[in-house]
Amino acid sequence: MNDVMSMGIHRLWKDHYVSKMNPHGGMQILDVAGGTGDIAIRMLDHARTKYADRDTKVTILDINPEMLEEGKKRMAQTMYHGGQLVSRPRSSALATRSQALTSLRLSARASGMNRVWSS
Repeated sequence: MNDVMSMGIHRLWKDHYVSKMNPHGGMQILDVAGGTGDIAIRMLDHARTKYADRDTKVTILDINPEMLEEGKKRMAQTMYHGGQLVSRPRSSALATRSQALTSLRLSARASGMNRVWSS
């Protein structure tokens, strides 16, 4: 549906977004409302291909179990099939005391606007 509504432009936006975010160096990223995993996979691909980084991790958080099911299918077709997908999250499922998020990806998908918070 995104292809039809954006005439394919959303793919360019996603690539630009990941390039600007520039994930690398073992970042711990929380992808909020990232159910299908398309941006998470792009982030992991970017870290691996640009920096040979296999330590960057993305946790996908979504309240919609159907979207996460699609994300699981997509992740299973990649080398990142061990990624963490969280539905109806509890805070304990997101991080332990020894972990800290490096970045939070939260997009207002309907409006096409996005914000990135990084420490």
